[in-house]
Amino acid sequence: MNIEKSLEEYLNNYIGIGKAYRALQITKQKTQNIEYLVKLTLDIAKSENLFGFYEIALKELKMNSPLEDHQEWFKNASEKYQEQIQNIKKDINQYKSQTNNQSTRLSMIELGRYYFKQGQVVEAYKQFDKANNYRQKEDTIIDFIDEYSIALLYSKEFEKLTILQTELQDTNYQQTEIKEKIAISQTCQLLRCIQQQNYTEFFEICQNRYQPDYLPENANILSTPQDLGNYITFLGFYKNKQANDKNYFTLFHNLYNNENVSPLIVSGEYSTKAAEHYISMQFAQAVVQVQQMVETDLNFDPFIQDKQWKLNDITKQFLIYYLKPFNKIKISNICKEFNIPQAALLEKLENMIKESKKAPQNSQNYFNFLIDPISGELVEKISKKQYDNKTYKQAVKTAQTYLHDKQMNLLQYRLSNIMRDSKDQFMMEEFGGDEMIKKQLMGLQR
Repeated sequence: MNIEKSLEEYLNNYIGIGKAYRALQITKQKTQNIEYLVKLTLDIAKSENLFGFYEIALKELKMNSPLEDHQEWFKNASEKYQEQIQNIKKDINQYKSQTNNQSTRLSMIELGRYYFKQGQVVEAYKQFDKANNYRQKEDTIIDFIDEYSIALLYSKEFEKLTILQTELQDTNYQQTEIKEKIAISQTCQLLRCIQQQNYTEFFEICQNRYQPDYLPENANILSTPQDLGNYITFLGFYKNKQANDKNYFTLFHNLYNNENVSPLIVSGEYSTKAAEHYISMQFAQAVVQVQQMVETDLNFDPFIQDKQWKLNDITKQFLIYYLKPFNKIKISNICKEFNIPQAALLEKLENMIKESKKAPQNSQNYFNFLIDPISGELVEKISKKQYDNKTYKQAVKTAQTYLHDKQMNLLQYRLSNIMRDSKDQFMMEEFGGDEMIKKQLMGLQR
């Protein structure tokens, strides 16, 4: 499957501003197929009728005018856009002159929603902010908290989005519609944490506050359940590298058993298999599934940064877990288990050995192995004390073998001389005859 078809299939999982936003971020990150990506992004903006976003995309992609086959649509959409904006602003000014704060607030919310619908997320959140300034004691932002949260997320106003969480504290709304809005807002918080690489808060929200069961059908304006399952699995594995030996899989185990989070983890093929292998401590198989996840489901994802670096970190940590029962193993067997080419694995192992020199022996990241280039094996490294003890035992064993053989040879020599030089029955009886000689030799051979 070529990259163009793969990307289009990926983007078709989303709608509206979510689809357009992902397309734009992917276009900005890539260095190849730029012409195709630019056209794809602008085609999506047009097909989703996001005139405001189209203007933003032109600016961010450093284009002076719309695509040739978009110009007529762009002109008509611009006229409708400007007309609607002017009408709502006219209402706002009228209500302001009448000191009608409630109507002013509602009109500002209406304008914010129109900006949002057009993909102008910056203007949208600014209007929502203005509406909040006209809020009375009995008013809340819960009615538009979903659109407000999405606008803040896509505008990268992370500080404002963090503060917004306080609006949801100690709330116990029973209406399904409001719970859906809150679930959308919580999803925005998760995506914010991912972009800020604040994984501690990410998992705290997952475990204690997140209610994905209430996500509405149009939640793919943000993300899909499969995306969320991949995020939780991938970042759960990555986060575990900071745990100690006694609880290195506790975090993910708790997530896997969380009634709210578990359905997300098992919503995707790779996240499901990776989780099952991980819980079963089959670390090599888990890594293979994560590799597949990164190459497919997460390949175009614009939220998780440094995916390959994180995957490498996960692989190194899982190698340590995998090798714990071994004191010696063929490198070719590791390649097969982890689905890694031998050259890449050797490079990874060499780096792990170098890094381990600086790590305490009781730390999670300590790699207690050396590469034996002759046998092609990874061999457990032993301490000097262990080495001295092992060397002493080997020396004693060698000496015992040497003395044993020497004694046996001397006895054989003596007996052969006696038997050759004397046929005297006395001598035969003294040394016990042939049978006794054989027994003495057999005793030494033991």
